[in-house]
Amino acid sequence: KGSNKEVPKNNMIGLCSDHGSNMISSKGSNVIDPKGKGIGNRFKKNFDHLLVIHDFAHALNLVIQETISSFPAEIVSIVSDICSHFSRASQERAKFARFQTKKTDKPAPQPAKPALQVIKYVVTRWSSFKESLDRILELENPLREYFKKHGSSRQKTFLEEENVIYLKLLSYIIGKLNFYVKFFQQENLSNYDVLKTLKEAVTLIGEFVIQIPEHIEQDLSQKGQEEKFNYICKIEFKEKSKYAPLLRSQEKFCEKLLEEFPSLKKKFQTMEKDFVIKLLETSQKAIVSCLQEMQEWLPIQDHTLFDTE
Repeated sequence: KGSNKEVPKNNMIGLCSDHGSNMISSKGSNVIDPKGKGIGNRFKKNFDHLLVIHDFAHALNLVIQETISSFPAEIVSIVSDICSHFSRASQERAKFARFQTKKTDKPAPQPAKPALQVIKYVVTRWSSFKESLDRILELENPLREYFKKHGSSRQKTFLEEENVIYLKLLSYIIGKLNFYVKFFQQENLSNYDVLKTLKEAVTLIGEFVIQIPEHIEQDLSQKGQEEKFNYICKIEFKEKSKYAPLLRSQEKFCEKLLEEFPSLKKKFQTMEKDFVIKLLETSQKAIVSCLQEMQEWLPIQDHTLFDTE
């Protein structure tokens, strides 16, 4: 009933959806697509005051996928290969369970906890990669022993020390983003909380690799945080010539990394210099890729949106 009635313009405020081409034809922006695709685009033509945005949780999930793909393929494939190995055969899961049981002659004071299993990686399910990766890291030692006895020559290398360091860094980076995916999935968020958290997400990732001017870096006030967000947002991350001069030096980036992973300091002292340099370059590249995608998918430069704050 009433489907033929005209929609009052004053009742139209905004449209938020995933990036389905039938909904939003541009990447979450308020720019009208000249080709006229998408409901958002058509509404925007008729109601020029309409706010059209990409769902933040969905957009950040796409950012995570791109960030993962920026890591070396041989590192990322370790996760999918381990998950695939155990998802296909119950016999292998049973074998692996025995590697989690400590052999002892003493009677157990209480019933043993059920053995943990590798969490299946489902490409289409949000946060699945992070959950699978973290479980693999949790089971690092028994998995290493299992593959040492039952694995192929390639599987025996999965959890070598250098690979584990890469996996832990990958978990850390996507973990930061995953926190915000879960935040934006909540219901009844106020507009203030949404915009404040969006700025926080961009600033947190940006200051990891960008050398913020000292006078902004040291200002911990709300105004200082706002200046930091604006400074990062103005950088064109799609143009290497624009962002490269603003990156932290490798030495400064390493210091920032070791603040988050103090346990790496001793490892870096014993590892080959070439590996450490490659690790730093990979990590920095992944975070820059993350910023590129955030700038592409999130409306962080949409003045109309932030004017509503």
